[in-house]
Amino acid sequence: MMAAAASGQHRGGTKIIVNNLPRNFDDDQLLSMFSHFGSVMHAVVCMDKSTGNSLGYGFVDFARAIDAAKAIEDTNGLQLGKFKLRVAYPEPVDDSIKKATKVLVKQLPNKYDEDKIQELCSQFGKVVKVRLLRNSVTNRSNCFAIVHASTMDDAQKMVQGLNNFRPEGAKRDLKVTIDTQIVGHHSGGGGPYSNPPGAVRGRGSVPHLSQNFVSAGRGHVVQDSGPASVFVYNIGELISEYELYNVFAHFGGLMKIDIVRDKGTQMCKGYAFLTFENKKSAENAIRHGDGMMFRGRQLQVKFKR
Repeated sequence: MMAAAASGQHRGGTKIIVNNLPRNFDDDQLLSMFSHFGSVMHAVVCMDKSTGNSLGYGFVDFARAIDAAKAIEDTNGLQLGKFKLRVAYPEPVDDSIKKATKVLVKQLPNKYDEDKIQELCSQFGKVVKVRLLRNSVTNRSNCFAIVHASTMDDAQKMVQGLNNFRPEGAKRDLKVTIDTQIVGHHSGGGGPYSNPPGAVRGRGSVPHLSQNFVSAGRGHVVQDSGPASVFVYNIGELISEYELYNVFAHFGGLMKIDIVRDKGTQMCKGYAFLTFENKKSAENAIRHGDGMMFRGRQLQVKFKR
C-alpha cells in the first residue's frame, strides 16, 4: 500500500506486528485477514489479562518471509473505519528488554508522557523502557503504559510504591500490576514464537466468493488516475471492516474502508464506501464485485458520486 512500509524488508523474517487494531478484533479475524497473503503459522491478538480486553495490537507469523513482506506492503496504512493500521516487522529486542519484567500502569493522568512516566517509576527501580498506549486517531494518551522494569525486584517495588497512589493533580488512583502474560509484546522478528496462549495455527479461510469474483473481466479498464472511491450497498447490518477487506482486498490497492453506521446502535446502515489507490483498482472491484452474492445478499458496487 505504501512504499515506506517495506523499509524493514532488509531484515526479512516471517513475523509481523499489527498495531492499531479495532478493539473487537480477535485471533480468528486477524488470521482470516492475513491469510490472504499466504500460509499463517500463528496469529494472536494481545490481550490485557486482567480485563480480557484487546491491547490493540497483535502478531502474525507466516510460513514464508516473502508473504510477510507483502502483508506489510499492502496493509500498512490501511484504514479500517477510524483505525489506521500500522504494520511492520517487530523491533529488535536487546538483552535488557528480554530480561525485563513488564509492569502495567493504568489510570494515568492524561498529561503524562513517556518521560513523566519514567520519572515516576524510576523512584522505585530501574526502568529499561516505557511504552505509552495512544489513541490511533488522535494520538492522545489512553492513560495506560507498559513499563519494562530491569528486574522482578524492581517491578515489585514499583507495584508496592505506586498501586493505588494518586499523583498530584490526578482524578484517579493508579492501578499498577505485574504483567504475567506469556506472550512477549516486543518479540523480535524472525522465526516463530512458541505457542503463545490463544494463538491460532494456520487454519481458516476468507469468506466464500461467488462465481462473479472469478469470472472473466468485462468492460473497459481506465488508466490509473489517483485515489478513487466506490459505494458498496446491501451489505447488511452486522458487517465488519475486516469482512469487507477479505472480499475487496483481492482487487488490489484497497486503502480505506468506511462503514456507514447508525450513531445510536452502531449497526451498519447497509452500505459502505471503499477507497482504492487508483481508478483501475476501483473499476476492478466494480467489475467483479457488483452482483456478487455475499451472506445471501447481492452486492451493488458503483462509483461514489
